[in-house]
Amino acid sequence: MAGPVPGAPASDDLNLSDWAAAERRRARAAASGLGVAEPAQEGTGHAEHAGAPPVAVGRPLDLSTGASPAGTVGAWQAKASQRRRRRVRFTRVWAFVKMSISAASTWWTMSYLHAGLGAMISAYGAVCFWWAFGPHWRKRCFGPGQQLEPELYETVARVLWWAGTVLILVGGALFVIK
Repeated sequence: MAGPVPGAPASDDLNLSDWAAAERRRARAAASGLGVAEPAQEGTGHAEHAGAPPVAVGRPLDLSTGASPAGTVGAWQAKASQRRRRRVRFTRVWAFVKMSISAASTWWTMSYLHAGLGAMISAYGAVCFWWAFGPHWRKRCFGPGQQLEPELYETVARVLWWAGTVLILVGGALFVIK
């Protein structure tokens, strides 16, 4: 069973302009050294493009080495890794800001209630527990970075668990003493 022959679409509709745009992109890729030849003619009608599809020129592109003849793949990979590092840095700042807002709102609430030192320390322990349990309940408790670096946020949650335990015990002891 043979499929349709590649070439221009049969009717003058939106598919024709999409096809022509794809041909122009393919021609630009050939000019940048990716190994695909330009189509024979550029135009808007489908009659000009009814010829054979573009053919590969030169030797085929070897993707196993990770480098292209023009060096565009290596440059693209470098830019992608820079974007990933920037995104990871941004998500860490995002998590820090979320936790800082939580700490500030705890301080404001406890000072508004005129809480003593023991109650205030216990409240910070409760906030630490909130941030320690959060990653297990919600996949984005710390923000979008939790999807990118789950091990880091599991470690942060473990540290907050221990800090919350210590703060609640110390705050409870201070509350009982007063």
